Amino acid sequence: MQNATTEEDRQKIRLEHRTLMLERAKAKGVTLSDTPMMNGQGMGNGKATGMGMGGGMMNNNGKGSGKAKN
Repeated sequence: MQNATTEEDRQKIRLEHRTLMLERAKAKGVTLSDTPMMNGQGMGNGKATGMGMGGGMMNNNGKGSGKAKN
């Protein structure tokens, strides 16, 4: 896709990929929607929403810290 220089090239690649996806889905017994997602829909916004560094249970702040309550 990155090597496609024109919108026509990109559309051709999308259609070829869609055809392959439909064939694979049919072989697995899965039904895909009639309309493919366009313009990046469904791909997320690229922002991670995880806890980040040190957000797990191993940082001695809260449940799972291994400290006994007296």
